[in-house]
Amino acid sequence: MIEEEQKATAKIIFEQYGAGEFAIVTGAKNLKYLKDGGLIFEIGRNKKSVKWVETKLNGNDLYDVRFFNRKGEVLTEVKDIFNDQLKDIFQQNTYLYVSLLPKEYETKINYNI
Repeated sequence: MIEEEQKATAKIIFEQYGAGEFAIVTGAKNLKYLKDGGLIFEIGRNKKSVKWVETKLNGNDLYDVRFFNRKGEVLTEVKDIFNDQLKDIFQQNTYLYVSLLPKEYETKINYNI
């Protein structure tokens, strides 16, 4: 994988998490792309003591997500995740919301008013 592809993959993953809103709400920082196709970032304080989250694209075109503590030990690893499951997996493993409003408050705009 060339560097531009690595950066593009990391950017797509970040956007699937929620991009800027996600970073603000979760305290995500120190975002880095991975050479084998993924993204790793640090998050703010949470009840599960997760410090780093690594999300990699695997050979099945799905994601593998690992949650690390401060010592770099893997707390949880979840494999073969679809992109629309990333936010839920993150919330389950950190107890942090990924957006300003919880999912149950999200609504779709109907333009046929």
